[in-house]
Amino acid sequence: MGTERGPRNMSRLFVAIVGVFAGAIAQAADQGSTTGVASFHAKGEVKEYKPGVVVWAGSFVGVSMTNARKGPLHNAGWDCTGETTISDGKVYHPTVFAW
Repeated sequence: MGTERGPRNMSRLFVAIVGVFAGAIAQAADQGSTTGVASFHAKGEVKEYKPGVVVWAGSFVGVSMTNARKGPLHNAGWDCTGETTISDGKVYHPTVFAW
């Protein structure tokens, strides 16, 4: 994987993962529970194990705010670890662990 091409592909992956978080918030809003926004900054390392197989491991640090300006998710800080495997251009087992 080239040095210029890999980070760009990983950036697109991070945008997709953040989109999943935003989708989960939108789904919760449809269920009448909470609405708001969460923003994350991803930082980690990409390691190539063999040609065509790379693994990103790192963390997502961010904050969430609710529209109601109250509740456990309002002004909550997030520090989550994550790992994603990419094999031949396909993403497998994207995982994020939150605490």
